[in-house]
Amino acid sequence: MTSSSPIRVVPRAEPTWRMPFAPEGYDRSPLTAGERTALALTVDLRFEQWQTPEARQAGRILERLARPIANISGLHSTDRHHAVRRVQRVMYREMLRLDTTFWEWSPEQWLKLIGCNPQTFAPGQTGDNDGARATVRTCAYLFGGMSDLRSVGITGEATPTAYAIFGKEEVRGQVQRVMDVLAQDGYSVGSGASTHLRSTLSLLFLLNRDPRLEHIAVDDLRRLLDEWQSWRTQAEVRSQVHKVARALWKLDIIAAPEYQQFRYERSEGDIQPDTAGVAPEWVAWCLAWREQATGIADLGRADHYRHLLAVGRWLARTRPDIVSPQQWDEGLAGAFVTYACSMRAGDDVPEVMRRRLETRGLLGRPVVPSTIDHKLQTMRRVFADWQDKAHAVAGGEARRIPVRFKPGQAFQTPKHIQRLIQPNPRDIDQAVWWKLMRAAATLTEVDLAERGVYPLSFVSAVALLWVTAARRPNEIARLRVGCIRRDWDPGMLDESGVAVEQDGEFTYLQVPSGKYRGPFWVPIPSYTADAVEKWERQRPSGQPPLDDRKDKIAVDLLFCYRGRRMGEAWMNTRLIPLLCRKAQVPESDARGAITAHRGRSTTATLLRKAGVSLDDISTFLGHTNSDTVRHYARVDPFQHARAMRKADDLLRVVEGLLDPQAAARGKPAVFFYLGYGPDQRPHFCGNPGWEACPHRLACQQCQMYVDAQQAEELERREGVIRFEAKIPMLPEERALADGDAARMREIVRAKQDIPVPVPPGPNFVFNPCGDLSGAEECPAYEKTRGDLEHRLAELNHQLAAAK
Repeated sequence: MTSSSPIRVVPRAEPTWRMPFAPEGYDRSPLTAGERTALALTVDLRFEQWQTPEARQAGRILERLARPIANISGLHSTDRHHAVRRVQRVMYREMLRLDTTFWEWSPEQWLKLIGCNPQTFAPGQTGDNDGARATVRTCAYLFGGMSDLRSVGITGEATPTAYAIFGKEEVRGQVQRVMDVLAQDGYSVGSGASTHLRSTLSLLFLLNRDPRLEHIAVDDLRRLLDEWQSWRTQAEVRSQVHKVARALWKLDIIAAPEYQQFRYERSEGDIQPDTAGVAPEWVAWCLAWREQATGIADLGRADHYRHLLAVGRWLARTRPDIVSPQQWDEGLAGAFVTYACSMRAGDDVPEVMRRRLETRGLLGRPVVPSTIDHKLQTMRRVFADWQDKAHAVAGGEARRIPVRFKPGQAFQTPKHIQRLIQPNPRDIDQAVWWKLMRAAATLTEVDLAERGVYPLSFVSAVALLWVTAARRPNEIARLRVGCIRRDWDPGMLDESGVAVEQDGEFTYLQVPSGKYRGPFWVPIPSYTADAVEKWERQRPSGQPPLDDRKDKIAVDLLFCYRGRRMGEAWMNTRLIPLLCRKAQVPESDARGAITAHRGRSTTATLLRKAGVSLDDISTFLGHTNSDTVRHYARVDPFQHARAMRKADDLLRVVEGLLDPQAAARGKPAVFFYLGYGPDQRPHFCGNPGWEACPHRLACQQCQMYVDAQQAEELERREGVIRFEAKIPMLPEERALADGDAARMREIVRAKQDIPVPVPPGPNFVFNPCGDLSGAEECPAYEKTRGDLEHRLAELNHQLAAAK
């Protein structure tokens, strides 16, 4: 690989260092008869019995065996008395069982004592198993000559073990040298990155029995890669070894060719594309495009590159004479389009991918239309670049391919494929969704007992955002500290650039730049904002800013813990299974697994069913137009019929308030909304049978009429529920809607003899002077009569104009 001139860092002088304790400094002779007797006495003593005369005498006999154990224990613990006694008892018991000193133990005997985890360490041992086990492990390292303890869990504690053996300052100094070099090359040096790097270097120091970078060899790095299964995932090991190798190269400890064999670009995927079976010249052109492509992210380039290799396998199988894009013509492009439209899963992919597809039961299935379109997009993009820009292929002179066809037309996605590429919302069943919402709102520490990676406040905030905010997983993962606003501001814009509506019942969430544009604000319930702010208060301070992968700036991510961002897959692999267990619902249904994106489409569908307009739903979801959201309306086949029924002009939709607490006390609990008066304040009717009242147009004259002041007090009551109901329109209401004033007068005149509704009790009297029979004596009557006469005059005027 051709590399720019590296930044050379002068290595510091090699320090003088040696092991803290060496076996040569102790008496390693075999057990004596007196020591066997002392061991038998000591192993059965409780801690409080170690001060008896017999125990003191046994301790003096075992002094040559106790001293090295005490020295190692002092490297790990400041609580010398209890720590030493605990480790000594474990090792004394094993020496008595094997009838040898620990100096004579074989590696297998050390490993059997340590065990593969704290639960299998020293059967019968109680107390601080982790601390005692770490000390015994260090004894095996220093006194048993065992450098590789990965099989007994040294990798999880590599850093503290290296601190104990080599010294904290020594290890930190060497790690800092590597971090300084990587920082100059633009690598992250936050707490999360330094922790992983420190662990990797500590393991290398332990395997090499030396804490100096200058003594790390290429073989030591290769050992980690060859034996990665024993400590971390392959991707993590490759990434960390690559960083260490790069630092060693920059420090002139290893040569450039040695560094190249450890290069690893995480952004291009954990498994590098397989070029087997592809013509070398085709691979060279594809590599040249990948290295020179602009205006596309790393993952996008890697994705296009894999598609191009699949095309190379297709060429090798059907047209082996075509080895370069320079040989393509319009006929070959058309043949590829035909093949792409009929291909199946597993065609022209590496063998490892075929095995994965076969395991998942997908091998041989037809490729979905969106994948076909994506493959043709790759061909349009890459061939256009090859024609327009000169590419240096295999280090040669930069050149273009001849223009024999237009890629945009030759690789155009057929219309019958385009018609099939439509959103396919897979809504979660409404009953299941309500259970998941309840589970998200009632999470406890007990629910997190099995997988307590993140604190409860962290998990609760993400869960409530999922069930209420309809955000994409990557949008939730990229939320920033301070994204909640409780006070409305005219500068807060939605996805369309319009000021969000002010609503006292909602708070607002700032969504970062999304799929199309941003950032923008969306309303969320107050209880969701409370959960987010609770986590923000408990979020550990001092975490470094992390790069926003879309905005390319360093920001304080809200859902960041221990210096690491929340993975976008965590919601599907951890959170949703947790909520399903809490709600006692299956993790999948007839439409597939329950995923974070299905929650988003479910919320959109419920909003649609509730009568929210498509434009408002599009704004809430962050879409640029309402075309995509229209597909959500098709999920419910009865949606159209319900909408038509709701628009029936013989029915009237009324709103109201229900007060459950008042109903429990036997007081008026149902109030029907009458509208706003001239003062723009609400008015209600307290008649429980209002829908059957024949005098609905004269409500202000009724004793159960609720004026503006009382209505506002009702709205402020705690626990009131708003509802909607559909009731038939009265004949006079239909006449009023039709503008037929004469018919309305006749109907009202005919109802003059109908009795006034009587309040069920004194608690239902909200308007004492509202009796229709004595309306002339009430001061409000004249005003009401004037309003009705004014309205009647307006209707007469409209009727005359219509005629």
